[in-house]
Amino acid sequence: MPTQIKTLYDQDFALWIETTVNQLKTGELQKIDVENLIEEIESLGKRDKRELENRLTTLFEHALKRCFVNLPECYRGWEISINRTQQKLSRILRDSPSLKNYLLEVYPICYQDAFHNVSKEYDAKFPDVSPFTKDVEDLLIRPFAKVVLTPPYPPLVRGGKILIFSVISPPRPRGGRGGFLRFCKRSTIKLWEIK
Repeated sequence: MPTQIKTLYDQDFALWIETTVNQLKTGELQKIDVENLIEEIESLGKRDKRELENRLTTLFEHALKRCFVNLPECYRGWEISINRTQQKLSRILRDSPSLKNYLLEVYPICYQDAFHNVSKEYDAKFPDVSPFTKDVEDLLIRPFAKVVLTPPYPPLVRGGKILIFSVISPPRPRGGRGGFLRFCKRSTIKLWEIK
């Protein structure tokens, strides 16, 4: 491996990338800085995995806050963060579908990280084990709304699994009684199964 290529990698990373790409395109394989190229490709894979773990932990943090912290003035912000995080996770998996298996592998670790983070931040009672679905597609599109069914109403149990209800509503219009009635008519109740 030529010394000037190694020096180029250390001195000007952007120029090293440009040079390496040109060498690959022109077939000058003997001039390529193979050692650093391998290192960079490996780090790309690690970067995507770290990004996925960070996003999944963030999703769980905001979902836990939205479902278990009684601060209605914060709901909208948490819901926006949940939606953005779901979109970013969807993009990561769209670009690298094989990371879906990795998401399932780190799911419990990311949930525990989120659980510990929000437990330090809020006095609410959070479940130690994830109450959220492990179905990746559902996890990335599901709205995490406050659980509506609370005592004295018992949870619905079907086939040994607990089912919860959540209200999925369009944004509430401002002003006027008629607007509120339209809001109520457009709201839907969704039944979610806790697996």
